Amino acid sequence: HAMGCRIQVWLDNENSDLATAQFQAITDLFAVAEARLSRFRPDSELSWLNGQPERWVTVSPELWLLLHRALSLARQTDGLFDPALLAAVQANGYRQSFQAGAVAQPASYRHQTGLYRQIRLDRTHGQVWLPAGAQLDLGAIAKGYTAQQAIDQLSAFGPCLIDAGGDLTAGPAPTGQPGWPVGVAFPDMDADMGDELYRLYLHDMSLATSGTDYRRWRLGDQETHHIIDPETGRSALNETITVSVLAADAALADVWATALLIPNRDQALDLAEAHGLAASFYGEYGGPEL
Repeated sequence: HAMGCRIQVWLDNENSDLATAQFQAITDLFAVAEARLSRFRPDSELSWLNGQPERWVTVSPELWLLLHRALSLARQTDGLFDPALLAAVQANGYRQSFQAGAVAQPASYRHQTGLYRQIRLDRTHGQVWLPAGAQLDLGAIAKGYTAQQAIDQLSAFGPCLIDAGGDLTAGPAPTGQPGWPVGVAFPDMDADMGDELYRLYLHDMSLATSGTDYRRWRLGDQETHHIIDPETGRSALNETITVSVLAADAALADVWATALLIPNRDQALDLAEAHGLAASFYGEYGGPEL
């Protein structure tokens, strides 16, 4: 268990000692990533960085590379994925992990858009500069980024698959099979409709699903969720409930699955097509739409 979800790992290798060692290595990889990147841990490197605004600070190579990737994807999504939205997430009441219990009441807050554009990186010195108000939350990329590292490591030892809370990252297919048989579940609120929206065979790809059906709570008299619209600083309001994205890279799939939840259905479908993404949508309009 890491990064707020259950992590499951499959490796097809007859050497049980080797497989056991690799499982431990992957467990350690996720544990180290969580210790470094969790916004819920006051002792994490990310929390430390969030407390150093308006000054150049040296960070670990691992955090610097992830921030570089996150800012690149923020630009690619034109800010629909914004890694500097922690203050908005907290202002909407999501101040502690769901495993920790109830969501707290919001703090007073004035939303600023596009702060990620002001974050500066210095590759030569491995340094980061955060503008005032830019609090980092890497939750929409850290899990996929780490899962991709894990599958790249495991792939050298045989067919492999990682399920990180429903986000699936596959290496080579099992011997004699077209891929790993995986399914995309119905949203929690529609679970009575059956277990799965669809199934497919996955190999050397990642399938990430994001939704507004899981992390929900009430804010005053309004139901809200953890997917924040960067323009408003509030929970995204549209008819889409879940989005799944298939991509060759887990971080890319992770980010776009979240980003495509924010615009309305037609805009999201156009975005997916414009960026050459394989995506499926399920919402109040039914689905899945591919």
